[in-house]
Amino acid sequence: MSNRYSLRYKLINWIRLGISYIVLAIVAAIAVFPIYYIIITSINPIPTLASISLRTLLPESPSLEAYYYIVFKEPFLLWLRNSLILATGTIAITVVVAFITGAALSRLNIAGKRALMITIYVMTFFPFAATALPLYLMFASLHLLNSYIGLILAYSGGGAPQSSAPTWLRSSLIGYRGITRKLR
Repeated sequence: MSNRYSLRYKLINWIRLGISYIVLAIVAAIAVFPIYYIIITSINPIPTLASISLRTLLPESPSLEAYYYIVFKEPFLLWLRNSLILATGTIAITVVVAFITGAALSRLNIAGKRALMITIYVMTFFPFAATALPLYLMFASLHLLNSYIGLILAYSGGGAPQSSAPTWLRSSLIGYRGITRKLR
């Protein structure tokens, strides 16, 4: 009698496991499909991109012509270098400003701390595009247009409030004050 229940229990577990694997496979296929589609469209010839069908999911005549064109016919390495300079500069400034702001707001008792924190928090609500015209006018007067420094400052200014608020909240909520000074 117990052997029959044991077999039934094992069968139910195998069915559950099978259903779980099927669901996981479907979710994985949905998650990986955009990456697959990007790769397929990059090696398909240009005329086949306009017609999307199941036939285009398996390319008939794949070509690396687009990669050749972008690397050898366009200034791709210049674009890559510019992106790396801007990203590195923006990250460096944003991390330093966010760390100093978050540490100061969590550690020091200063007048207007609550108002400053609310201001930083409210600044995260505004879209970066809303500051485009004032930034342009300010950078034009400072002669920072078409320069790395101007772009890095613009990107850092947009990223610093979003980085400072979570830093302060994290340090306050986790109990930063309870950690000894040696560990800080």
